Amino acid sequence: MPTSLQLSPVTILAAAGVLGVAIGVGSVAWTPQGREKVGTVAKTASVAVGLQRAREPRERDFWSGCNDARSAGTDRSIEVSQVIAKRWTATAMG
Repeated sequence: MPTSLQLSPVTILAAAGVLGVAIGVGSVAWTPQGREKVGTVAKTASVAVGLQRAREPRERDFWSGCNDARSAGTDRSIEVSQVIAKRWTATAMG
């Protein structure tokens, strides 16, 4: 005898929240201006959590050590968000 799937109210609300965020971001990203806004927010967030550089190194930049480079915002962090953004943009554009 098959049993029915039991979902808790918390699970249902969490799933609805995730779906709402996905639909909201998708609707904002529908236009070129929206994609630019999503990209700006994603870059700010990725810099804040340390996934991306605050700025790219420039010619003739010099720091006496890693701590100085980090304080300048150019340490070599993983730039995952850029890869994801490029793939998403390529997929969205067709």
